[in-house]
Amino acid sequence: MDINDLTLEIFMGDIFAINPEGNPTDTFARLIFHITERTVPEGHEKPTYELIKERYHDYIKVWNYRWLKKEQAGFLPKDQVKKTLYEFLGDSPPGYELIHQIPKGNQDREEYLFGTEPRKELYDKADQFRKKYNI
Repeated sequence: MDINDLTLEIFMGDIFAINPEGNPTDTFARLIFHITERTVPEGHEKPTYELIKERYHDYIKVWNYRWLKKEQAGFLPKDQVKKTLYEFLGDSPPGYELIHQIPKGNQDREEYLFGTEPRKELYDKADQFRKKYNI
């Protein structure tokens, strides 16, 4: 998306909708600053709207994977509060310069225990086995 075409309304319906907490006008101003005016250290890529949107989405996905159940149960550690987009952009280094991924170890464990087949197929096979041997 061309930065000149980006409006507050598009921003609020797109990237801000991922986590609609905070002040949208201040967040929009900070986003525009990072895309247009922020100087980038040598060897780093200049941030684009798409890059920031993708990295913030990844951050929220990983945060939900790690902390959402604890937050819902009321046991969220104070230092693990979900960042608004404004805070994400204001970090040092900015959040979009980091790669946010679900830990690979858990994915490997799941594949080792359950394979790569969908769980429904596994349950169906287990039911067939139980019926075959009257278990």
